[in-house]
Amino acid sequence: IVTTRLAGRAAGLPPEDRATLLFCGATKSLASGLPIAMALFPAAQVLRAKIEYVETDAVAGVRYITMYSQAAEPLTSRDLMVTFQGLSLDGTTYVMALMPLETTLFGDELPEDFDWDEFIEGLNDYINESAQLIDEAPAEAFSPALGLFDALVQSISLP
Repeated sequence: IVTTRLAGRAAGLPPEDRATLLFCGATKSLASGLPIAMALFPAAQVLRAKIEYVETDAVAGVRYITMYSQAAEPLTSRDLMVTFQGLSLDGTTYVMALMPLETTLFGDELPEDFDWDEFIEGLNDYINESAQLIDEAPAEAFSPALGLFDALVQSISLP
């Protein structure tokens, strides 16, 4: 992992590409390649948005908003989570933080006349548009505000 980290820096890769390289070269997964902590969700990751590379004095990784679901269904105000997944700077420790989010970007309930067939037909567009909506939303559109989660990640210290 340390070699992978140094190789990314030596190659002059931007931080987000170094994070990708670091995760691809790290032993941190089950046979499926999923980070171990994320295997706790018996669902598929539906979207990722507000993806940011984060590097502190202790860890480096990626912070993003996500949603997991077992079904094709519209997002509601309480379906999102923010997560940080990273490694200690020496590459020996996998670090993950996860927090549920609420937002007013999506409604609380579906209308009674919701057209499921139409929704399923446009599902890919809906997911892409939802991710774009989240990407464009200010940090304050989420509760708790993303700044609080970012402060939590910044406060991580390892022995």
